[in-house]
Amino acid sequence: LELTPAAAADGVGFLVTEKGKPVAGAEVVVYPPGDAKARVVKTDATGRTPGFDKPGDYGARVYRLAPTAGEYKGRKYLGERHYATLTVKYSPDKSPGKTID
Repeated sequence: LELTPAAAADGVGFLVTEKGKPVAGAEVVVYPPGDAKARVVKTDATGRTPGFDKPGDYGARVYRLAPTAGEYKGRKYLGERHYATLTVKYSPDKSPGKTID
């Protein structure tokens, strides 16, 4: 499971992929700069979240449960939990390639 920053028409967004393919419908928890509460957004068919336009440091995380049953050290489990986290600084600098650090 991968979480990467992605340029969006209205700022910075996030892209969720797994094994190189976009993950549609993933819930991404985004921590916008200066906000007291996190925002939960879903990815679209291309694995992208909506954009955020507020400059500053963003935190984001995504979780996915893979329904893969198995056993570990004699204990059975029904699925594997996969997490990805990311921090990124967004600046609305309009010059090419300078919007996401």
